[in-house]
Amino acid sequence: MTREDVDPLSAIVETLVTSVSELYADPAVSRKFVTRWRDIAKKESVPLHAPPAVSRVVKGAEALKLRDCSRFFEVEPDYYDWPLQKRAFRLMAPSTAHLCKSIIFENTRFKDTKDPYNSQYYCVLVQYVDKLNTQKLMNFVRDLSNKNVPKKHYNMRVAAEEVRS
Repeated sequence: MTREDVDPLSAIVETLVTSVSELYADPAVSRKFVTRWRDIAKKESVPLHAPPAVSRVVKGAEALKLRDCSRFFEVEPDYYDWPLQKRAFRLMAPSTAHLCKSIIFENTRFKDTKDPYNSQYYCVLVQYVDKLNTQKLMNFVRDLSNKNVPKKHYNMRVAAEEVRS
């Protein structure tokens, strides 16, 4: 395939992607998608060979009553090297705006206060297409404890790899 053949193909794919995203922006279509998603999520089970970390996440989703809207996909080893649009297609997501990542943050100035809302670690879900404002995160976390913990006891940083695994 020549370069001239690829560029028109890319334009066609981009047009289709935009059309699909616009279609799912319609509230009626979106509602049907969410209903179908939840119906499938309720019936799906995680494969027995899933790593222990996946089983822990599933149990956490169940504890938070999120299991009926959570789906877990086994993906190819190079999945995270793929462009976002290809990942969206692989997961049957209407658009890249439906893709999220989880980021584990550590409060490096954590002081144990026996407050259940004051934690050393926080898992934050972020859309791939958005940015996370750590100042807003800190304000949100402080609000959980009614600002009982002084600002000087907060410094949110992405947790070390060994914590995130």
